[in-house]
Order: sequence, then structure tokens, then C-alpha cells
Amino acid sequence: MSNIEEDIKGLKNCLAPYQKIGFDSIIAKRDNYYKALENVLAELESKDKRIKELEDDLYSANCIISDLTDSIPVQKVKDKIEELKKDYE
Repeated sequence: MSNIEEDIKGLKNCLAPYQKIGFDSIIAKRDNYYKALENVLAELESKDKRIKELEDDLYSANCIISDLTDSIPVQKVKDKIEELKKDYE
């Protein structure tokens, strides 16, 4: 688990009791802070998830590129093109 995931989990655990308590206006301010923190946490989770998706996509793209470059050497393709040009002429 990454540090951000641990931080998010810790903050959620710290804020959980405030969801259940219904005090007066002092608590209303805390609730506003809670909602703001919830929004920030949700955004961080979303961005963390998106970063992981992008990392996975990048890894997949690198694997495909690696497979392509390893499977057909560029010089071999160029040589074959030259050979076919000579045959065509």
C-alpha cells in the first residue's frame, strides 16, 4: 500500500466519528471541514487511481513496443525492401 493510500485510510478513520455525531453550530463548522476533507480525499483517490491506470497503460505500451522492435529488426525490413525494389526493376 502506498503512503497516500495509508494517509487516506488514516484520515477516513479519524473523520469517521464526526459522521455520526450531530452537535450544534460548533459541530456544523467541523462538519464543513469534514465535507471539505472528504472532497479532497475523494479527489486524491481519483487522481491516485488515474495515475495507476496511466502507469499500467504506459507499461502495456512499452511491452508492445518492445515486442515489435524485438520481433522484426529494422535493418532486415530495409534489406527486404531494397531486394524487392531490385526485383521490381
